[in-house]
Amino acid sequence: AAARDLGARHVSDRHWTVLCVIGVPAAAVEAGASDWMLPLCTVAGSYLLAWYMLSPRLTGMHAAAVLAPGIALMATPAAFGETGPVTSCALFLLFALMYRLGPAMGGADAKCLMTLALVLPSWPDVPGTPVLWDRTLVPPVLSVTMLALVMALASAVPIALRNIADGRHDRGMLTTLEMEVRNVDPDRHWPVQRPFDGGLTDCRGSPDTARGILSELSEAGVDRVRVTPSVPFIVPMAASLVLLTLLGRPFA
Repeated sequence: AAARDLGARHVSDRHWTVLCVIGVPAAAVEAGASDWMLPLCTVAGSYLLAWYMLSPRLTGMHAAAVLAPGIALMATPAAFGETGPVTSCALFLLFALMYRLGPAMGGADAKCLMTLALVLPSWPDVPGTPVLWDRTLVPPVLSVTMLALVMALASAVPIALRNIADGRHDRGMLTTLEMEVRNVDPDRHWPVQRPFDGGLTDCRGSPDTARGILSELSEAGVDRVRVTPSVPFIVPMAASLVLLTLLGRPFA
């Protein structure tokens, strides 16, 4: 998924389907519950949540009909003292809400986080790890997200250096660049300006509107526009998962 995100900025749902089909029962087995009912409830509930995540047809009441029993099944182990599935469910719903609210994250990024919440409720028992630091009690998906955010912020450095070289020093110098419209790739650069009243006005960069805005700019005869480079966030998430699994938490 990270390789696809880096190369094409588009990640197929096949990746998350495979991870859920294999990872959900594997996580339930690794939890090692003595009662067979608890892992069965977790697997069934996780698959219902994954169905909601992967099916574009599940909206409104149809989505509620799948989410409600999924949440109930994930909450059942809590009555027997197993809180892991409840935490996984809560994080899954948090990431789903962040995606629904708008510009918090892209669809593939959200599905990656929701998938990790289901298939990685705790750190895997890999012999010889962690190498340096102790494991943290924070759920793995949260640790991965935080470290990935730090890595992603590093993309601001080359953007700032290019703006400084161009003599630009303003509020957007860490996140936006000026490019020729003909060179803008809508999968990698999202315009943050659009034609308005004979000039340009600021707008939010988004993969959903990039192509439409580029068409507007071309029709208006605009030669240069400010864009925000897209960050393939699944790449630092994959790197963070490997680093944290092998080394343990990076901060004391």
